[in-house]
Amino acid sequence: METSVVPSLSGSAASEAQERGRLDATLARLGELGQALASGASHVDPAALLSELRVDLELQFAREEGDSYFGAVLRERPSLSQNVSELRRTHASLLERLDALRAIAADRARWSELRAPTLELSDALRAHEHQEGALMQELVLRDDGTGAD
Repeated sequence: METSVVPSLSGSAASEAQERGRLDATLARLGELGQALASGASHVDPAALLSELRVDLELQFAREEGDSYFGAVLRERPSLSQNVSELRRTHASLLERLDALRAIAADRARWSELRAPTLELSDALRAHEHQEGALMQELVLRDDGTGAD
């Protein structure tokens, strides 16, 4: 009976869930920021939220790129290396986009410029999560009858 290695993030399950919950909450606040900017609200501080998101994403991406997540995918299915490489490039791109937003948010006079790129970043993060889900689905569901690649 052959078993498949399904990657798990390093650390305890409770810690992983807590970190993921924190990222989810920050992403929800990012969506709210986009709506607030669209309505012209001035009570929001995008600089603080975008800095918090930077920390959350750095931690999340480091875990994903580690040996127990992407590393496990590559050990189990080496043919998925192109997919993993693309996800790693996307991590770098998302952080670059976030840093560009943070530069705009540092200048209160430019906050009006944040709405569209904030919504675009939010959409890009959702699309990235979908890509990661598709990778995990490919890892778990693929059965070509030949075992590991």
